[in-house]
Amino acid sequence: MTTLPALRIAAWQDETPPGGIDACLHRIEHAVHNARSQDVDMLVFPECFLTGYFREARDVAGVAASVTDHHITHLQQLCDNTKTGFTLGTYQTVDSGVANVAHVFLPETDSPLTYRKRALFGDWEKSVFVRGSEPLQFEFRGRACAVLICFDVEFPELVRDLAAAGAD
Repeated sequence: MTTLPALRIAAWQDETPPGGIDACLHRIEHAVHNARSQDVDMLVFPECFLTGYFREARDVAGVAASVTDHHITHLQQLCDNTKTGFTLGTYQTVDSGVANVAHVFLPETDSPLTYRKRALFGDWEKSVFVRGSEPLQFEFRGRACAVLICFDVEFPELVRDLAAAGAD
């Protein structure tokens, strides 16, 4: 049996800073560089950290649209340059509306993996987000990893299905 080296996972607990996406990108850069200096392999940011969690329903689509491909490319480059993976929550425009997603940035990949929250919580989330339907599993540094967002973990079948599919 092969023993894998330790996988250091850290959580960045913070509120989305005021000042829009650019201010948040600056905070993310600081956090990822800080994580790298502490030999963290994967840094996990809060749900919807890039955009902020709660917005007036009338503003959600505009906020989602403010996250551009340029921002995502910049974040992927940050991941590649630091060799530090990170999981970042945001709003994302999708064909059927706006989704609450977690982007998983892995070093030396072209673009992040994306998970859409499947268990929307409360009336506000159900009124502004479309529900995801697919799990996300991926390999990272020899480990089978998976993503769930907040309220998703309250549903044992979501966790059980990921474990049955091989997630560590």
